[in-house]
Amino acid sequence: MLEKRFSNNLKDRIKKLYDDIEKYAVNKPVEIVVVSKKQSIERVEILYHEGFKHFAENIAQEVRDKDRFYSNDDIKLSFIGNIQSNKLKYLFKNVDLIQSIDTFERAKIVNEFYRSKNKKIDVLLEIKVSDEETKHGFLPSEIYSLKENFSNFDFLNIKGVMCIAPNTDNENFVEESFRKGKEIFLKLKEYFSGFEILSMGMSDDYKIALKNGSNMLRLGRYFYEGF
Repeated sequence: MLEKRFSNNLKDRIKKLYDDIEKYAVNKPVEIVVVSKKQSIERVEILYHEGFKHFAENIAQEVRDKDRFYSNDDIKLSFIGNIQSNKLKYLFKNVDLIQSIDTFERAKIVNEFYRSKNKKIDVLLEIKVSDEETKHGFLPSEIYSLKENFSNFDFLNIKGVMCIAPNTDNENFVEESFRKGKEIFLKLKEYFSGFEILSMGMSDDYKIALKNGSNMLRLGRYFYEGF
């Protein structure tokens, strides 16, 4: 009964989302990444049957535990969590994009792991666009050293940046953070070929992200909250 109510309510949320993208996005098309952490495969499959094909997890063990679903050839999977060297083995089979490369040390760890498997992996550089201590990422002051340092990581395909806005109700602070993210994205785009992804915007702030050029949204609570 609950799953049926979830499925019915979902259609309204999806329609609103696409209406908002049409209204606010300045950089189209916009890719929707369904963040499925702590959700059952059955719940995730409902989103899949609604047409969503890109999902994300932030815990490596959940990637492993949902292997039956993520092994489908038409599914794209992002990893958005903390990178641990002993957990990369859980990502190797199904993860297509790692969005949380936030330090040179972690970049080195990921590069060496994928080198050992002789497989390249697409990644995003996580940029710290707020002063919150809980947020991670490369500092804006580091961006000019990124090209030189990342030229040594030959098993990482640098595809863009990922930003997380501050956790605040002040939309001006959120706007400022996303504006900073867009500026950094445009600067780095001059350095890296194939640098096309600006991953900004979650359930509470995706409209502001769209106004500031995001072409990838990471939405979880938007779909699942209340169920």
